[in-house]
Amino acid sequence: MGERALLVFPTPQLLCPAGLTMQVVLATPLSLRLDAIHPGGSAHLIEFPAPRTSPGLYGPVDSGQICTSFRAPVSAPDEPDALHSHPICALELAVEPSEGDTLSQARLWATLPLTVTNTTPEPREVSKIMLPTASLELYRHPTRDEIWTSTVHMRLLGPNEAEVAIEDGPAGGEAIAHSGRPAQTHEPRRAYTFLHAYRAKTGLEHGF
Repeated sequence: MGERALLVFPTPQLLCPAGLTMQVVLATPLSLRLDAIHPGGSAHLIEFPAPRTSPGLYGPVDSGQICTSFRAPVSAPDEPDALHSHPICALELAVEPSEGDTLSQARLWATLPLTVTNTTPEPREVSKIMLPTASLELYRHPTRDEIWTSTVHMRLLGPNEAEVAIEDGPAGGEAIAHSGRPAQTHEPRRAYTFLHAYRAKTGLEHGF
């Protein structure tokens, strides 16, 4: 997932009714690096950068944060297979094996479970989610041949402000090493707030 914070644009945008909670899963692009291990150490073979991502700016031009931004396909949590057939996942977030290869298709995305709770008296749109990658872990799903991320809980506090908390991944999932970090279970972190409806005129396609 890299070191930059992730600026996630749910596609389509989410609309959470007043006073209710909704659950979805999103596809998060991943990069893939292949190394060969040998007695003297290791040798880098090839790397596939995370597709469909671009630098994005969250916040004012003079003091904002550079993030990795992308549009994330959305599905219902009880239909995670729908992500596999989504055109973005099936055609643009996968590496097909070459003719004669014994390797299966490499999926360059992880499933991110998201819970959104609207604490306000009005329906609220969720057009973006900002997630620090240092708080996210990757897991092997216990029953599906998939990679999942930590679970994200988002509370809409007002027209613009949201609170985000990141918790463990799927129950029974095995934490795996990623982004140069060893595998580790998630350590509880303080929730943080951000402006989910922040807008500014910058001329940039992503980030605002």
